[in-house]
Amino acid sequence: SFFNIDLKNHLLTLNVYENGLPEAVTSNAGNQSSRGIDLQIGTNPIHQIAPYVAFEYLSSHTGSNIADIDLAGLPDSLPTNGKVSPQAPEFQVALGLNYREGPFTAGVRLRWVDRQFADLMNEESMPGYLHNDFTLAYQPPDWRGLHNSKIQLNISNIGNGLFRNGVYYAPL
Repeated sequence: SFFNIDLKNHLLTLNVYENGLPEAVTSNAGNQSSRGIDLQIGTNPIHQIAPYVAFEYLSSHTGSNIADIDLAGLPDSLPTNGKVSPQAPEFQVALGLNYREGPFTAGVRLRWVDRQFADLMNEESMPGYLHNDFTLAYQPPDWRGLHNSKIQLNISNIGNGLFRNGVYYAPL
C-alpha cells in the first residue's frame, strides 16, 4: 500500500522533565507530511510453514517552523521546516516464519528498524536496531459461547538485544 498524509497544526505530545518531575506537554508542531510504501508478501503454508517478508519506506518531514519562546521570554521559532520528523525511521524490514499444526501455532520474526531522529532539529539520533520476537498460540475448540478463542504467548526481544526506544527531554 502507498500512503500520503498531510497534517495541519499537528499536535505533538512531548515527555519532558520540569523541576525534576516527568510531565506530558502538548504542543502545536505545525505542518507535517508523511509519505511512503508498505509491502508485505507471504505464502500459503508449505509443509505447515508459511514464510513472509515485510518492507516499509517512510519519508516524514516537518513542513513549518515551530513557534517557541526564547530565553528572554520573547516569541521565537525553531527552524524545523524540512527536518525529518522525530521517531520516523526511513526503512523497516521484517522476515518471519509461521508454523501451524492442528490447534497450535508458532511464529518467529526478525525486524530491522532504521535510525530515527530523537529531536525536532535532527541533532540527535537513535541508531538502527535488530529486534526479534516469538509467538506461541493454542486455539481450543468452541465451548459454551466461546468461539474462535485463542491463548497466546508473545515473547519480545528474545535475543536480548540492546536498543534505544523512546525520546525524553530533560532541560538543563
